[in-house]
Amino acid sequence: VLTGKIELDKKIGDVTSMKLVYVVPPKPNKKAGENTVKDDDEDEEEELLTEAVFASKIKFLEALRTKKKAAEHAALAAEMKAEDPSSIPLLLELLAAAKTVPEDETDGEKWSAAEIEKVRSAMMAENGGPVDAAALAQYFGLNVDEEELKLDKDKKKLKKDMEEQRTALRAVLLAAANALGGRVNKADDTDAVAAFDASVGELKKWVGSGKDLAEDDDRAILAILTARHARICRGRTAKAVEVLLAARKELGDGKHKVLTEELVGVYEKMDGLGHVVENERNDMFARFPVAKQGFKIL
Repeated sequence: VLTGKIELDKKIGDVTSMKLVYVVPPKPNKKAGENTVKDDDEDEEEELLTEAVFASKIKFLEALRTKKKAAEHAALAAEMKAEDPSSIPLLLELLAAAKTVPEDETDGEKWSAAEIEKVRSAMMAENGGPVDAAALAQYFGLNVDEEELKLDKDKKKLKKDMEEQRTALRAVLLAAANALGGRVNKADDTDAVAAFDASVGELKKWVGSGKDLAEDDDRAILAILTARHARICRGRTAKAVEVLLAARKELGDGKHKVLTEELVGVYEKMDGLGHVVENERNDMFARFPVAKQGFKIL
């Protein structure tokens, strides 16, 4: 504490004086600050290490995703889910595994649809999962200042987390709709058609077009589902043809075969298009010739 006295205009009579008291603040503790930074760095390094170990486990889990090793995959997946139930990469691996039907399953489509629904349920926030659909809708309904993101680390991380959640939600909704789409395309099932209609409606809330999906495989699936929905749920066969032709043109040779097969199936249900079906099949054989036993295609 510093003490003293100050006088103002002391040459003038009746001058007054006032005592001063100043409490000197303590010197900054540099070491304490350094320790805090050091602790933060150590915590971050430990978190990164934990994430790296878990990521390596997911890679190993991916290698077990075969029909023969389904039981081993399920056991390890359950152990990892108990360790981190909100891991989006793990949930996406479980979604991929739901499309790999074990050897001992007699009804593969039914099993796959049930497994996809399990992943979808586990993914949602209302069931303790990492994806909050309401928060996503609110976040992406706002304009984000890209310049501000570059300067704000927390906002940048939030954007990354939200995009990861949205990608996961799109993937599980696409898989769920695809599982139902296979059923309605094979049999006239009123309940399945209603469920497919609702599933595609939910999917469309989050996927406006193929541009919202990163992989051509998923874009082709979306086109097929959109076409089936238009034909089966809305009775718009011409719209189904339009969607498939546009997707085939956009995605090119890589998805030409699978889209043409779907297109031929639609043409076969239309009257007077037998010649179109034949032309499409001939064109597909020319593009993707199949070698017969005893012959070699040069």
